Amino acid sequence: NISGLVGLLPYGEYNNGIELSTSNEPYGLSVIYDIKDTDVNATDLKQELYNNALIIFTLIENVDNIEFVINEDANAQSEPSKFNRELIEQTDIDNLYGYSKDLETFDNFLYQKVYKSRDTWPN
Repeated sequence: NISGLVGLLPYGEYNNGIELSTSNEPYGLSVIYDIKDTDVNATDLKQELYNNALIIFTLIENVDNIEFVINEDANAQSEPSKFNRELIEQTDIDNLYGYSKDLETFDNFLYQKVYKSRDTWPN
């Protein structure tokens, strides 16, 4: 359940919609965050999106592209933050889906590749 996963990620409580592009490959996911009338800083949220993308790519094998859209106020929408599995696997972390083979491997992935240390884990 993609919606459930997005809801568990940092800033998931601000998820205001998910769109799937599954008709043709490459498959995509668009997540819309609505931070209007909140004290959430858009810059802080944007800094977390790469980590959220890593987790989604690791747990869902057939998502190729992810786009995060942030609605900051009634009249403004930020430029989408876009992530591509193939590009990340070529430049940063090879075989993301392989890190979901078991709980211990995924747990180590979170500590070593995503959050780097326990001190930076989200609440």
